[in-house]
Amino acid sequence: MQLLSERCLENAQELHFKANFQYPTTNRCLHGHKESDEWYTREGLYEGAPRAEVLEGGGQQPPPFESLSRKAASVLDQVKANSLSSFSWDLGTCIPAEILGRNGILTQKHPKLQSLSVSGDFLCNRGAKISVSAFRSLRRLRWRAPNRGQVNALSEAIENNASHLKELEIDFARWKTLEGTIWYPYLGLGGGISRKVFGVGHQGLYTEVTQLMGIPSPPQDIIFKEIRSLSLTEVPLTADLARAINFQTLQSLKLRTCPDWFDFLNAIVEDKLKLNLKAFELTDDLGEYQKTQDGYYAACVASMAAFLASFKGLEQLHLAAFGPQDTAAAWQGYARDHGESLKSFVFHDRLANWDRQSYGSGEVGDFQYLLSPDQIKLFKEDPSQNPLSLFNLNFFGVCCRTEDLQSLLAGLKERNTLKVLHIRQSSAYFEMVKVSWAVSQLDMEKAMIVNQQDFDGMNFDDPLRHVVRPKRPVKQEAEEVQPEFLDLVGWAFGPEGLNSLDVLAFGDFSNGCREPQNNLVFSRNRTGNKWGFSRIHVDGEEWHDVLDQYGDAIEACPTDRLLHTWETLSQRIPYSAYLSQMGE
Repeated sequence: MQLLSERCLENAQELHFKANFQYPTTNRCLHGHKESDEWYTREGLYEGAPRAEVLEGGGQQPPPFESLSRKAASVLDQVKANSLSSFSWDLGTCIPAEILGRNGILTQKHPKLQSLSVSGDFLCNRGAKISVSAFRSLRRLRWRAPNRGQVNALSEAIENNASHLKELEIDFARWKTLEGTIWYPYLGLGGGISRKVFGVGHQGLYTEVTQLMGIPSPPQDIIFKEIRSLSLTEVPLTADLARAINFQTLQSLKLRTCPDWFDFLNAIVEDKLKLNLKAFELTDDLGEYQKTQDGYYAACVASMAAFLASFKGLEQLHLAAFGPQDTAAAWQGYARDHGESLKSFVFHDRLANWDRQSYGSGEVGDFQYLLSPDQIKLFKEDPSQNPLSLFNLNFFGVCCRTEDLQSLLAGLKERNTLKVLHIRQSSAYFEMVKVSWAVSQLDMEKAMIVNQQDFDGMNFDDPLRHVVRPKRPVKQEAEEVQPEFLDLVGWAFGPEGLNSLDVLAFGDFSNGCREPQNNLVFSRNRTGNKWGFSRIHVDGEEWHDVLDQYGDAIEACPTDRLLHTWETLSQRIPYSAYLSQMGE
């Protein structure tokens, strides 16, 4: 870390320590890392792990976390007291006591902070106790992957600021890990964590997550009075939590893999709460929590339909993992209440409990069969029956078989509003089956390393070559696009396709495009090459322009966690590599 000059920092109003979460994804925190330590990702050993450097004269640099703490504290100490309004520690490590301890620099010198973001490592338990009691003016709070020593601090931050918070994001990363190690033995459901965090709920299993938010049960009043944006990941939900939120001010709601989300939504419908939502995202916790019971999928679909029918005016609707259903009927229902206002729509069906002989017990995979043969035939004969014809979309993201997409997408032709199309294949599914729907013969086990020099000679105007520009060398090959998929791209950008379309993306772009090996991006070629479209890479200016406008939709409904345990990591990497890492 290169220290900045005092003049540059003295009057700073924002200070952010950030790193991407591509590598590593487990054993991430610097605590305890020594010269012999290794970091692993699902691809194997990551050679960028920190090492204690030997100094001239035989001495050694301090341990990596201690070195990071000193340098970060030195930077923060140069900022004039009470000048910071926004601070981020988004490194995926514990946050040093020198910064956020009871006598930490941030705590003592910047109590008027309005925005705080912390991204830790929920598996590391060596961090010092931190304190956020000084911060009582927060308008924005984000806390991702808290460890056992940070959960009470998170609770305190929420309790002291709930009435005036405008943005709140919590990502537990792996709630079952917290449930089993922080409060009491895992009892089968996770509402206890919700009671602890939010302070609402009832006794028994649902006692801790809600309590952590400082809300009585039943709630006597709305606790989050000014909330505008709420994003919860891996947070067990309760009906009482829904009743503690002012939905008249809430404009954006994201629920990602939250157990019992249907209790939360059902409470909103049953209490007839008035909603002014403009953006809603839901990813079911499919495959994690007892989802083999008969009727579960139907109950999910019914709960979602009732919720979306209880208000109007959504501009963004992003949904994932509801199992087999009548997709056309569901979309027609969404269109009745949100068709004219909706600009961004993501729909990604996923299924749990695959055949364990092929994919392993409890795996979750993409469900491509959105349309029945009869529906495909009907849409071809009468495009007005296509539910997409009821929407004025600028962005559409969908998981669907290549051979069915043209019939489905034809419903968007008449409105002529679509700018970006994202055909989704999750990285989790790709890693399980090693089959891409767009890229031919992509074999990760035999892939070569592509470095920056290789890209210099690539022709990105040639759409027949599959190339991405990684932020670091990654395992992959330059492979040909499958002919069937290339035909679809040609149709979409051609005279019979989607005349308004600017960008067509394929793959999984969540978590900062963590796994680019199965991703493709095409744009309309306005200079008149022979194909009518060209490839763009995912680290180029044109793609970043797309992310600036449609990033929320492109990264919506992630199928992968921010960080992994060894258990979840073992499900994502080749089995042989996992055994090697475990020393077997």
